[in-house]
Amino acid sequence: MNSSIAIVIIGRNEQKCLNATLEPLVGLQAIYVDSGSTDRSVVIANNKDIPVHQLSPDSPFTAARARNEGFKIVKKLYPDIRYVQFIDGDCELCPDWLDNAYNELEKNTEIAVLCGELKEKYPDRTIYNKLIQLEWKSLVYFTGTVIFKVEVFEEINGFNPIVIAGEDSELAARLVESGYVIKKLKIPMATHDANIHSISQWLWRTIRSGHAAADRAYIHSKTRSKDGLQELQSILIWGCIIPIVGVFSMFIHPAFLLLLISLYLLLFVKIVFYRMNTFNDTYLDAMKYSFFIVVGKTPQMLGLSTFYIRELFCRKKHIIEYK
Repeated sequence: MNSSIAIVIIGRNEQKCLNATLEPLVGLQAIYVDSGSTDRSVVIANNKDIPVHQLSPDSPFTAARARNEGFKIVKKLYPDIRYVQFIDGDCELCPDWLDNAYNELEKNTEIAVLCGELKEKYPDRTIYNKLIQLEWKSLVYFTGTVIFKVEVFEEINGFNPIVIAGEDSELAARLVESGYVIKKLKIPMATHDANIHSISQWLWRTIRSGHAAADRAYIHSKTRSKDGLQELQSILIWGCIIPIVGVFSMFIHPAFLLLLISLYLLLFVKIVFYRMNTFNDTYLDAMKYSFFIVVGKTPQMLGLSTFYIRELFCRKKHIIEYK
């Protein structure tokens, strides 16, 4: 057991995956933080003899808040730790990851944040799992499964607890702006179980991504990174402006409907070739990914609208769940 590393596992209603997540971590310096689960998640964690911290319902549940509170607790329990590994309750760390991460951080002291390759556990089970597998290939920085230097996490004030989704990208933007080094190793880090089996789950996840883009763009509108702004602009153009212009144009001449369709076809083809050239996707995978990206602009627009409605009426942000 490496006494320099503590592990913070977070979860909410992850009983189907949690046993696999926790089993390899038994006996390590770890804590499980639960965000108001109504299933057997807390029972499973207690049975693994891993300390459990249940978030108070007084504040909205977010993954960011769970990680921050977990970090504070492991710092008290293990004051000499130098690194903290975060992992989500639907992920499973690869057997050699912690040793490889520790060696890399000790060797290259300029690294502040480290991650590896994240893979879907069952990518061929559903089309939606496959889409998320393709999404991990294009990951720019890191997800919620990542290892931090303790002093860096403290200096940057951790995750933003009011960000309900996309909190990892928001934190990455702050880290880059502050000059910290984020490194991704080309070795397996963890497997993820998306466990998405229906179109409704995919829709809610896509709505959540639109909310996340708006949230990040709002926070970073005046920073150098402009994090989330490009995604927000894309959602507005393809999920709102072009459809509205197309509908009104039809009253001028029905042929404008063909123009509208051709614009979306061009976007589809552009994404297909981008995926094939940049990430070496197969033609079929690139087509699947592109189709759902284009179709997803509409539910993303719904998520974006939800964010601004909440801001306008000063409503609390509650997590958007898809499973």
